[in-house]
Amino acid sequence: MAIKSTNIKRFLGYSSIAQYGFSLIFIATNFVSSYALVILQVFIYNFFLIFIFFLILAYSKYFLRPITYFSDLKNLNLASYSVAFMSTIALLIVSGVPPSILFFIKYYLFLNLFEFGYS
Repeated sequence: MAIKSTNIKRFLGYSSIAQYGFSLIFIATNFVSSYALVILQVFIYNFFLIFIFFLILAYSKYFLRPITYFSDLKNLNLASYSVAFMSTIALLIVSGVPPSILFFIKYYLFLNLFEFGYS
């Protein structure tokens, strides 16, 4: 649901539900080795979520209008190429696509889960 969302708040809401849902699954298994990865996942996700909120606030002040949809970010390179690149990377990390760190944390959590016989 988060991938096909056009509203930024809705995207972040669906992404949060998915990320914390994974965290609750791995906490429910009660493995000590999973706790460290879950804490790392929550820390990284919250860091990038706060980073995205600050970027959206900065963009709304720069463009002098509220930014609610992804289509409002189409002239983002006018502000700065490096800031536009960082915001793109942050949105990809929050979405959990395969080259991101949150994907690899979930991958190792699933490996840990299968190692203890949960399949």
